[in-house]
Amino acid sequence: MKKPIVIAFLLSLFSIFPLSGQTDISIIQRMVENQSDYRHFFSLPYGNPAMKYGMYEYTLNEISAGGEYRHENQPLIIQTGDGYRYGLVNVKSFIRKKRSSMWGEASYRNGKQINLKWNETSDYLLLYPYVIGDTIGGNLKSEQYAFNGGYTAQTGKLILGADASYHATIGYRQVDPRPRNITGKLDFTFGIALANVKGYRPGISINASKYKQKNDIKFYNEQGNPTLYHFTGLGTDYYRFRGKEKETYYKGRIFGGSINLLPESGNGFTANISFNNFMFEKIISALNELPMAKVDEYTWKAEAGYKQKFLYRTWGVKAEFINKHRKGTENIFGDPVNDIYPQIASAQQYSNKHMGFLISGFFENTNPENIIWAIRPTIGLNDIDTRYIYPARKSESERLYSTLFLQAGKKTGKCFFRLMADICYDASLNANLQLPDDADSRMSTPLLNNYRFLAFDHTLMKLQLRSDYAINRRCALYLSAYWQRGWYTEQIHTDNVSVVLGVAF
Repeated sequence: MKKPIVIAFLLSLFSIFPLSGQTDISIIQRMVENQSDYRHFFSLPYGNPAMKYGMYEYTLNEISAGGEYRHENQPLIIQTGDGYRYGLVNVKSFIRKKRSSMWGEASYRNGKQINLKWNETSDYLLLYPYVIGDTIGGNLKSEQYAFNGGYTAQTGKLILGADASYHATIGYRQVDPRPRNITGKLDFTFGIALANVKGYRPGISINASKYKQKNDIKFYNEQGNPTLYHFTGLGTDYYRFRGKEKETYYKGRIFGGSINLLPESGNGFTANISFNNFMFEKIISALNELPMAKVDEYTWKAEAGYKQKFLYRTWGVKAEFINKHRKGTENIFGDPVNDIYPQIASAQQYSNKHMGFLISGFFENTNPENIIWAIRPTIGLNDIDTRYIYPARKSESERLYSTLFLQAGKKTGKCFFRLMADICYDASLNANLQLPDDADSRMSTPLLNNYRFLAFDHTLMKLQLRSDYAINRRCALYLSAYWQRGWYTEQIHTDNVSVVLGVAF
């Protein structure tokens, strides 16, 4: 897809979602209300599009453009590089009517990930550990396209909603090794809810996704090429296919659903639970579509709490739980016959379990005619257990997570200024890595690089400044900038910078 076509699509989004549903509420009030913790404190129920019927009280449309920059003086996850640079354009709209709501979003990002090693596959955090990589790596240029749209309407007590999205990425490098990765992910969700059942809105949803990635690596240097590794987890690779095959692809799907309960007025108890099953296969194209490995991942999420609004003052508390289990099964093949490798067995070799528990609360004042302020403390535990069966390897991590978010804002004339700060402390309670005595030190390089951060405490600080200027009651310009610094050891730190300029109406 060409850039002018993408930009034209972004701008045409507002012809699809016309400016109906506007209110007499000032643009500043609508922006503050739509961005408040009261609207976003519970995230899980809004995965059901039927629940978005009352997600926001007011219509709000935005067009924005900006840039993002990240630098790590040493890579935290070596397979994702030590930073990135992106320019972006984004258009989003939420239209609220009396008996329906509709929304849409489109975005375009262009830039590069910097200094990737041991990985030539896009979407590493989605496809780990079964990626292909080498010791050389380099910068990976990237173009990303994302489109989303949904609609929900009420008929009597029945509320129906549907949402669809598509995300595509092209990642490539113009020096050896030269990967060309083309990814696509299509998502669809359907939801249903009942209005005002004893003051509450119960609902259910189902979702399905399809994922694919084509991964092709080329070399033009005649002096020799680096070895390609088909990684299998915790410093291991599929030795039989090492250094040979440059063409792979991934195909996957997701099925899931959720059960939701929201208070009709927005005030009261909330309870939600969701389940997703993600499965994908890694296939080596050059070996007659050889199915090297398969991953099954099961994710349970639960969220429950209470929130209350008194005019402009709101508060809430909640508890969250996540249980995720990823299993990797590797296939075993006999000797090739006519270049076809017969599959003779399979074995589950890789396991990654993640369990987390979180408690958080918030209190805020959202009257833009006065000083607005907000506070949101959070504390939680995360336990991650990763194992490889043979040869036996194990990595364990237990961490205590805590964060404090603060916000203050003031309206002056037509301008509205907000200062936000996040302070996070992530403490290591326990970390353990067990490798065989004869483990290949070279192959263990990325594992040891990533593991060292599990044994150290982390500190993150984020400062964000946002300024909104009301051109009139219905239109405003805004500028948002943030800086984040992370401290991981005395020598290792990270910096994130983002600047976005936009218009809201």
